[in-house]
Amino acid sequence: ITLTQGPGHAGLSSPHLNRLFQQQYGITVMRYVRRQRIAAAQKILKEGPENIAEVATLMGFKRVSAFCELFKHETGLTPSQYR
Repeated sequence: ITLTQGPGHAGLSSPHLNRLFQQQYGITVMRYVRRQRIAAAQKILKEGPENIAEVATLMGFKRVSAFCELFKHETGLTPSQYR
């Protein structure tokens, strides 16, 4: 289920689901998903042998630079610094 399909499965519109999610958790659905992707990337960077480009691909990023930018925004460190 994608983020655009999810609300329909729950019987809600996307804006309504996002509003409810933000009221409950204090962040948007997309922000939550991004945080989860970065948390998963952190685990791989700590434990796995994958290089940064491989981690970016595993996390669904098409561009390594976009992954690195988001990683730094969320953690304050580049993926290399974190590792």
